[in-house]
Amino acid sequence: MEIPSALRATLGKRRFLQSLGTTDRAKAELLKAPHISQWSALIAAAKPNSTTPLIQRMTALYQHELAEAKAHVPNPNDPPEPDPVTHLNEQLATVLAENHPTDVANEVYGVVTGKFISIREPMDRLIATRTTNARTASTKRSVINRFLEHTGIDYMHQWSRQVTRGYLQSLVDSGRSGSTAGIHKAHLSAYYSDLRRLHDYEAPDPFTDVQPIAPKGTIDTQPFSVGEINRLLAATGNANPTLHTMILLAAYTGCRFSELALLTKDNLSHDHLVVTGAKTKSGNRIVPLHHKIADLIHSLAEASTNDYAIGNLRTVADGRRGSSILVQFGNLKDDLGFAKRVHSFHSIRGTVATLLEQAGANPIALHRLLGHGISSESYGTYSGGASMKQLKDTVNLIDYSEL
Repeated sequence: MEIPSALRATLGKRRFLQSLGTTDRAKAELLKAPHISQWSALIAAAKPNSTTPLIQRMTALYQHELAEAKAHVPNPNDPPEPDPVTHLNEQLATVLAENHPTDVANEVYGVVTGKFISIREPMDRLIATRTTNARTASTKRSVINRFLEHTGIDYMHQWSRQVTRGYLQSLVDSGRSGSTAGIHKAHLSAYYSDLRRLHDYEAPDPFTDVQPIAPKGTIDTQPFSVGEINRLLAATGNANPTLHTMILLAAYTGCRFSELALLTKDNLSHDHLVVTGAKTKSGNRIVPLHHKIADLIHSLAEASTNDYAIGNLRTVADGRRGSSILVQFGNLKDDLGFAKRVHSFHSIRGTVATLLEQAGANPIALHRLLGHGISSESYGTYSGGASMKQLKDTVNLIDYSEL
């Protein structure tokens, strides 16, 4: 977990890092939850003028007093007594107001009495309950943490439409695409809905009319041309063999970077690879190996010293493999003079789709190969999918020879 830059001196480090002692991603997702919670608490407590220690002390005292108040049985012969919980809350408000600034007193009172609902506290259990895909869970956690760090909010009553819009706009202003902002919005909206149901919380929806305004001159991401793919390969052949390999594999499979980075040896056969763990049913698929890369990917798997077919990709703190390669890819584009925000590594999938369409590929087989859903009742619901021969014929239409 990255520590906010303003708190690194206080905590004495740039990030929290803990080995979980397993290569099983699903098991790691379960094992890391206590660490995430502990680190989040340390970050919250390290903030200037943090109320966390005071909240912890007052909560312990309040819960003790509340238990005694609820256990008290009034004598029916005595005069009527005030409601014990209301009386306790009034006492707490008085003590806080007499000893702390108004903003601190209000926050502590809200949290201790349950009127302020923490956004961060239930994150791990809600994600674990609602998200079964490990990669999706990791992405959702990363998005929520980024949102909280950027906005500085802690409680649900602070989460307004203006806060959501400002965060999404910051993504676009920093160079992120509109589709990336949409992904962040979807994860945040789903998490907010889970929080609202968990606490039976009623408030105006903070996701109405929050679409960011794209900066002038924004261009939709475009596929690479055949010549541009060959330029990328030529520039990395000797200078960066790992990046060269990832570009080559993507160019002859149409796979996403993450699908290649997470490909295990168990999911690699002599003539095809199997994509698993996708967000959708259609995303889990078989991809035949083009003759241009079959020997390469098998030699990589044989040389790998871990469970992955491509063993030399580093795993960063958030669980993603090969993130540094994507950074190197961005630097390569800049060095070669590509226009900003026109292409990404994902554009290679667009190149594959373009080549196959122009080569007259079977449209249904093309959808199956790239893992895209098919809305047709016949093909999407009833069909058992394309045959291996159809998929192989489709893959072998990929050709980067320049005319």
